[in-house]
Amino acid sequence: MCTTVVMMARTSTAVCLLLAAGGAFAQPRFGLDLGAIDAKRPPGQLALYFNTETQLLTVRDSRTIGKMDAEDWATANFEDGLEKTGWAELRVRTSRSGAIPSDLKMYSAGVLEGLLTAPRLSQFYSNALRTIVRSDAIQKALRNVRSVLRDGERLVRQKTNFLPGQDAPEPADPYWKHVRYTYAQLHGVLDGYNAAAGAFGVKALTMLDLFLLNSSGELGELLEAFAPERALKRRHFQAATATLFLQRNKKHYDEQMHNDHDETSPTSSSFLFDGDDHEDHDEKEGFSSSFIVQEEANARIAEARKSRAAHGDPSSIKASEEEDEFQASSRTSTSSSSSAVKDAAADRFWEKKLARTGHCSALVRVTPDNRDLLVGHTTWDDYAKMTRVVKYYDFALPWTQSEVVGMSSYPGCVSSTDEFYLLSRGMVVADTSLEILNSEVYNRIPEGPKLPNFLHVMAANRMARTAAHWAALLTERNNGMKNAQWFVIDYNRFKSRADIRSGVLWMVETIPGLSYKHDHTARLLETGHYSASYNRPVSPEIRQRTGHTAAETAYGPLYSLEMAPRAQLFAAVAGHVETLRDLRLAMRENKYPGEKFVGEGAATWALSPGHAISARLDLDVGLLSPNGGIDAKVTSKCLLDRMEMQLISGPTHVSQPVFKWQDASGADLFPGWPHLGLPTAYDFDWLQVGPAASNDEHTLKDFDEGCSAHV
Repeated sequence: MCTTVVMMARTSTAVCLLLAAGGAFAQPRFGLDLGAIDAKRPPGQLALYFNTETQLLTVRDSRTIGKMDAEDWATANFEDGLEKTGWAELRVRTSRSGAIPSDLKMYSAGVLEGLLTAPRLSQFYSNALRTIVRSDAIQKALRNVRSVLRDGERLVRQKTNFLPGQDAPEPADPYWKHVRYTYAQLHGVLDGYNAAAGAFGVKALTMLDLFLLNSSGELGELLEAFAPERALKRRHFQAATATLFLQRNKKHYDEQMHNDHDETSPTSSSFLFDGDDHEDHDEKEGFSSSFIVQEEANARIAEARKSRAAHGDPSSIKASEEEDEFQASSRTSTSSSSSAVKDAAADRFWEKKLARTGHCSALVRVTPDNRDLLVGHTTWDDYAKMTRVVKYYDFALPWTQSEVVGMSSYPGCVSSTDEFYLLSRGMVVADTSLEILNSEVYNRIPEGPKLPNFLHVMAANRMARTAAHWAALLTERNNGMKNAQWFVIDYNRFKSRADIRSGVLWMVETIPGLSYKHDHTARLLETGHYSASYNRPVSPEIRQRTGHTAAETAYGPLYSLEMAPRAQLFAAVAGHVETLRDLRLAMRENKYPGEKFVGEGAATWALSPGHAISARLDLDVGLLSPNGGIDAKVTSKCLLDRMEMQLISGPTHVSQPVFKWQDASGADLFPGWPHLGLPTAYDFDWLQVGPAASNDEHTLKDFDEGCSAHV
């Protein structure tokens, strides 16, 4: 673990960093010299270079962001507009020199980010941790999650040659190179932050703390998946299925020994490996399994459950506290003749589920006559996490297709965690979560160390040539800890007013043990030139595995793909989205209590502000939970050509009151919910941002199809 030692010198502050030559961070080789920089109040523009005279990494005040001096290893620009606009803005760039090791470039970039964002990182960490730890049960689950992440870091060190006490070379595999680079960046963030923490006299963070923050996007699911009782059930399940797998495989082998070696008969290799071939990933669609052979999985699960039940294993009976609540709502509705009771119980379960683990709404829209391709994304989360930073990383690295990555993010996070990215290769990547209604799915999470998702996603972002390639890279490794539906939009395959080509939109769905990738372009065109994502699986197999099929049978359209509340809302608004302005309004849609729904449960849905495209659970008198849509981001063909996006921070206030943490007297409106460093009121407007420093210029420019700007 990289530690930080603060030493006071006569003319400067030197921070001893664990940085070995080549970037292995194993033993002290360089120190960090802050010079005249005040770690408590650094200027908004910094550069870092290696001083050959002092043999120290030296931080200096930089007024030339975008015009790097030849000696600079990295530069950074930080504009803290959280109180003014709802967003801080961070832009970091590394040297183009091939003489500087990539590890050191990335580490330097991280150091500058850690120094510049330290106060906001401290606030975000405090708010996030206090939001997470709200019960003893969660404390226990969190200990397990931290253990999993600790094992994940060890795996990263091993796979990327970050070996203690060694000046280890980069791995040969480009994928693991990129994992190593991002890991080096995070080391820099840690040491930059801890340099500031030392100056403030506050507690330093550890790499494990940053791994936890960088996994915050899926933390709700992780806390469920690694709750002590769930972990025990998973071990029982995997032990049982492993035995059954070996028994079945032995039977298969015995049969093979007696056959005539017909070339058309299944072989052991075809039985054991059901995924795509590594070299042909770009254009292949369909399922891949990361745990057990999928075509026999259901039979083995049934046998395992039967076996456990026969031996009195309690894990065969009770799935989880959450499933108890789900089943209780079913019993309530069964015993009552009122469908309203059934609808209300199912609806309340779903809203609580989304508040714990649900994230986001997304929309892809081809405008009339194929004039433009628009993408919008609304993040759902706890309002306590609204310490927002929009980031642009411009990193010159080998084996990279997208040197520039723009994203909505948070302090201390080197990926989005919202999962909204602009890639300079000409792509947009976004996801929404997939809710696990059948907790038996968590039994498919493989035992052993697992690569954290934020490192995996950033490697895919930087390496992908096309949307299909991105889908292949993501599904090549499924650690079982990210349940999501991804949209990958390839603007290189879109031309205004031309026929839409295949490969414009790829969709990926991942759950433990199973992933699915598909060229979604045809469906985009078949469904009114739009595709929306709202926490409902598309793949029939994944719908069945996650429990959505059974839930739809029991509770009706609330859990359906076509008639779920947000499915109806997107269907109603998508056809009217012809411009960026239309999309901005659509992604902030919440007309509670005037939403119009049809079908079973419609009356109940209309009574909740949580079924909108941008939820406002703080307005739900039954929940009063500061949770829901916390932002919106949109882009278009012309904006993406400039790597620009339009975004807004905070809960929607188009048709709803402005969200406030405190009343006029200063009293908290949501006692017990942390909001350290956050604005009191979220009445912000839309901004337009890009790779260049804003200098407070955020005027919206809605380009026409010829990419001529108009305000």
